[in-house]
Amino acid sequence: MTHRFPKTCLEGKFSIEYLLWLVLSKGSVESSDFSEEKTSTDFREFAQKISRFNDLPSDDSTRPIRLIIRSNHQITFDQLVQYPKGSPQNPLSSREHFAKYHQLTQGKLDAIYWQLIEKTLLKLSEFFEKITLLD
Repeated sequence: MTHRFPKTCLEGKFSIEYLLWLVLSKGSVESSDFSEEKTSTDFREFAQKISRFNDLPSDDSTRPIRLIIRSNHQITFDQLVQYPKGSPQNPLSSREHFAKYHQLTQGKLDAIYWQLIEKTLLKLSEFFEKITLLD
């Protein structure tokens, strides 16, 4: 998350503020939300209300993320996640990988994905056959 105040929607791909704004304003994030178009005034006003604190204390095994939402100077939501989805300790499932792939390619490359998976499974089965022959 390198862009605090992205100037374009494409830079917004790397902005927690922009992603949060998309989810709260329209309920979803889609590939069409990341274009060379300039970010809106609504987003820039929203981003001014966000405070970001990087480098939470951690060890080598955690990647903590903390989200605190304040309304009228009172905390309305506070959550700390040690192992965010997609981290090595909380990896995406095969279905989640496919859903992400499907969304990013807009379904146009699904057949290629399944061919790659099939080839990988065949290679794994060959590997296991060789191991069994060694027993």
